[in-house]
Amino acid sequence: MKDGDMGMSVGGLLGAGVFVSTVVAGAIAFVRPFTCMKRPHIRDILFYITSVGWTFAILHRKRVYLGEAIGFMGFYAVYVIVVVVSRKVFEKRELPRKLSRASELEKSGDTQSIQRSMSVSSDVPFSEVSDKKTYDISFIDVTELIGGKESIPSSNGHVNSAFEGDMDPVIKKELEAAKDAEPGATKGSLLSQFLWKICPIDVDGFGEMNIIVKIYEIIKAPIIFALTITVPVVNYEEDMNNWNKILTMIHCVTGPVWFVMAGEVGTTMIGGRFPVWALILIIGVVAACIVFFTSKYDQPPIYHWLFAYIGFLIAIIWIYTICNEIVNILESYGVVFNISKAILGLTLLAWGNSVGDLIANTVMARKGEPRMGFAACFGGPTFNLLLGVGIPFTIRFIRRRATDEIVKFTLQQTILCAGVWASMLFSIVVVPVLKFKVSKIYGICLFILYISFLTIALLAETKVIRPAQGIFDE
Repeated sequence: MKDGDMGMSVGGLLGAGVFVSTVVAGAIAFVRPFTCMKRPHIRDILFYITSVGWTFAILHRKRVYLGEAIGFMGFYAVYVIVVVVSRKVFEKRELPRKLSRASELEKSGDTQSIQRSMSVSSDVPFSEVSDKKTYDISFIDVTELIGGKESIPSSNGHVNSAFEGDMDPVIKKELEAAKDAEPGATKGSLLSQFLWKICPIDVDGFGEMNIIVKIYEIIKAPIIFALTITVPVVNYEEDMNNWNKILTMIHCVTGPVWFVMAGEVGTTMIGGRFPVWALILIIGVVAACIVFFTSKYDQPPIYHWLFAYIGFLIAIIWIYTICNEIVNILESYGVVFNISKAILGLTLLAWGNSVGDLIANTVMARKGEPRMGFAACFGGPTFNLLLGVGIPFTIRFIRRRATDEIVKFTLQQTILCAGVWASMLFSIVVVPVLKFKVSKIYGICLFILYISFLTIALLAETKVIRPAQGIFDE
């Protein structure tokens, strides 16, 4: 957003919203028809409609305030709380019914229906598990198994039953090795572990790559390296939750300094003498010293989870910086070809932002999770709009020490808001009428809706559709 012109940003955010809620949602319906969840579907649409309405009110008033920018982020926090709480309430209400149903089925001996009623995820049918012994090392109590005791069913649906006398020798050997292994044990020196963590190239698979992939790995290496040394990552699926003491100490310094420099406040002088980046650097060094004296190399500290939130904030500033560069490139195309920023946003920028959603959500649908992908078509745009407007404006206000700013209001922005509303109203009305059964016909209708929206937007851009004078800014 430059000089109050929200054309590119709103065009990209709302354009992506229309694309995802029509094309991506339609693709999911076309690939794998299903029955969507009732209350979550209506809830997500209502929150998104409200978010778009708030954005339109700002545009129509032609002024945005600092409180509204913060309010956008707060509204998303409310949305997250509502989602989490409603899920907990639903599970609490459904649990007695499921237990009662499972009890009835258990009396009748219908074990397969018990599994379905309790929504147990299992790779092996429940009836087969009850008769056969399966070994799932990741969920087995090693001490009990080596001692010859039978363990309880594991959380993934397998029944871990084993006795020392009839245990397979290979499995027994692996279990004993796992029992003797020390937590956090790793190979190599501390320096080699650190160098392995920051290496931006897949060394193990590099030799098997073809020449094109190798060139791609080398080209992206600098940016991957920059991300690695500035963004802390907490991953509970990796050894020691991806903890590396040396790298975390570096994150304490590089992350905050990058945050203030990329946010364009690092060179601001405190009291006219001391730069902000120098103060942040000192704080970062102190934090690194605290990590050094309060943590171990082979075990993550109790406060390791805090770095997940720090990494999230630094990742946001990375996204903010990269998006600024993309916008600058698109603006140059707009100047050369005389195309408005709103059109660039709702086409090139929106398509670029939504390609990942299209691929990921349709893949989930093909793998049997159409509900998840369909829900993301409404929850994702809500996240993008609320934080995509709230965070940049908040940073802009803080940097300029302002509390309000004038923004432009154009015909294309009105068409964008109308396109989102049309898509949302269509889904919130038609899906309940279809008894929440998302079919191929519904998907085709969404495709037609997007084509109609894009046609109207292009007609407005080429001046075929002309508004009354004085309503919109040029």
